[in-house]
Amino acid sequence: VESAQKTTFRGSLVRTVVIGLLVVSLIPLIILGTASYLRTRQFMLDQASLQIETLSQNYSYQVAALADTRQQALTELLNQADFNQNLQTILKGTGESGYSNSLRTVNDSLISLISSQVENTFNLIAVVDSSGKVIASSQSLLIGKPLFADNS
Repeated sequence: VESAQKTTFRGSLVRTVVIGLLVVSLIPLIILGTASYLRTRQFMLDQASLQIETLSQNYSYQVAALADTRQQALTELLNQADFNQNLQTILKGTGESGYSNSLRTVNDSLISLISSQVENTFNLIAVVDSSGKVIASSQSLLIGKPLFADNS
C-alpha cells in the first residue's frame, strides 16, 4: 500500500512539475508574442501613414506644377497683341465689325495652343461671356452654347 501511495505521489509530483514548467515557459512566450505583434502592427501603421503622406505630397506638387504650366501658357497667349485685340472684338458682340475674322483668329489661337503643348496641358479652352455662353472655343461645336447645362 505504501509503494502504491509513493508511485501515486511521485506521478502526481511529476505531473505538477511538468505543468508548472509548461506554464512558466509559456508565459514569456505569450508576452513576447504579444509585444512582437503590437510592435509590428504599429510599424506597419507608421509605414502606411508615411506612404500616404508621400503620395499626397507628390500629387500636390504635380497639381501645382500643372497649374503653373497652364497659367504660363495662358499668359503667353494673352500677351500676344493680336489675340487681345481679337478677343476684345468678340467680347463686344456679333454686331462688331470684324467679328467673324476675330472669332476665327481667336479659335485658331486656342486650337494652336492646345496642339502645340508637349504635355496635354489643356483638353479644351473656351471663352465664356458673363451669362455663361461660350463665345470662343478650341472646340467649335461649343460656340453659342451655355458652358454649364441647367439641371433644374
